[in-house]
Amino acid sequence: MRVLVIGHSLVVDTNRAVWNELAGISSFDVDAVVPINWESNLIKNLSYQHNPMMDSSFQKIYSIPTYLKGNGSFYFFSPLKLYKTLSENSYEHIIMAQETWSLSLLILNIIKSITKNKNTPIHLWVCQNIKKKNLYWLRHFERLNCKTVKNIMCCCQEIADVIKWKGINRRCLYFPFSFEGSHYHLKPFTKKENLIFGYLGRFGEEKGLNILIKAFKKFNQKYSSSQLILQGAGPLKDTLLAAAKDNPQIIVKDPIPHNEAHTFYQKIDVFILPSETRSFWKEQFGRVLIESAASGCVIAGSDSGAIPEVLSHLQSPYVFQEGDEISLVEQMIKIQKDYQLEDMPNKISLSSELSFKLFENKSVAKRIARYLQEKIKTVDILLEEK
Repeated sequence: MRVLVIGHSLVVDTNRAVWNELAGISSFDVDAVVPINWESNLIKNLSYQHNPMMDSSFQKIYSIPTYLKGNGSFYFFSPLKLYKTLSENSYEHIIMAQETWSLSLLILNIIKSITKNKNTPIHLWVCQNIKKKNLYWLRHFERLNCKTVKNIMCCCQEIADVIKWKGINRRCLYFPFSFEGSHYHLKPFTKKENLIFGYLGRFGEEKGLNILIKAFKKFNQKYSSSQLILQGAGPLKDTLLAAAKDNPQIIVKDPIPHNEAHTFYQKIDVFILPSETRSFWKEQFGRVLIESAASGCVIAGSDSGAIPEVLSHLQSPYVFQEGDEISLVEQMIKIQKDYQLEDMPNKISLSSELSFKLFENKSVAKRIARYLQEKIKTVDILLEEK
């Protein structure tokens, strides 16, 4: 089965890993279209670099120019280069990581219609989980843009709800974020009185870090030897550094490459994702949750977006109300008390086992293979297959 995967995020090798696993499954040949280079709000001047480990199973990777790069909704690949790729190859499936209103999907539809792949179905992987009422007028264009789309691939239930709200009558299938399992392992459990809490990621206001700082300070009044480690970069860094200056139990560290994230999780006991919903964004998944759980961390998060859904899959009960420092403090105290219980090691081990079983690259790739082979018929995007 020949499959083409297209997306600007594939410029990063870790984002190609799950598709490389799909390419390694017997009977699958996978090509990828990636940008030559890309701009993002976190990293400038990204460029495609071949990675022998992440790219070993691909049939071919086409690195082609993009226009309006850096704009996730309105960028598009070079039409001439894309036409050449689709004219020279025949595919049974095309998977595109893009939103329903995107120009790149529109141009793919146009180019595909004049090549040998005109009848090849598109599977669209989308991440928009907000009902943007001010853009509701776009729904007519989005429905037209999705005419050739067979399935919508969603990383959380909210995305499927948005697709239905827009009136896009397409089957929604569960396609979660994934992680490279070889980088992670369950660390030994040690019962301890003073826990190390941690956050890894963007230092943005929407990530709820102000609330995390306030909650930790209150928690730290009772558990004075506990620590909070914050590692990352972003506009809130100066605020966080000021908080660390006032409280030596708060430690702020510079960002690390994603392929070194496992080293951070090995240093902490509890990972907290305190994201807060905004009009332009809310948490769509939270890959850090599945990575930290795989490493043997207790995981906790706010009730923003898909966080409670991911925590439920991993059987973690530690959910707090977003933007509410009291609610967060209560969960931190609960974790502190639960950490002393005899069954805590088993609960942590179970979360780690579930993370590998449900979200490791190999597991997700096998799930996608079953979708493409039509072995999963359900419209339900939950993990239970019917």
